[in-house]
Amino acid sequence: MKLEALPYLCCPECRGDLTLADDTTRDGEVTKGSLRCAACDRAWPVVEGVPDFVGDGGTEDVVQTTSGFARNWNAYNEIIMSQ
Repeated sequence: MKLEALPYLCCPECRGDLTLADDTTRDGEVTKGSLRCAACDRAWPVVEGVPDFVGDGGTEDVVQTTSGFARNWNAYNEIIMSQ
């Protein structure tokens, strides 16, 4: 997740502002951490550079889906625009 994206993200529950906590950055990107809502105090993890807004992450399917998405996002994150 790029740090520049943080002002554009909001809490999916209450639309409050999010702050980054316990972050690990590499080359200007957040690779690990959590996003915490200032209004409702809910938190969502950042897994392999991807914010996980899917839910609580308590089921194996959610973790597997999030990990798969993060892996593909990191592998294919460059979009080539042709005009």
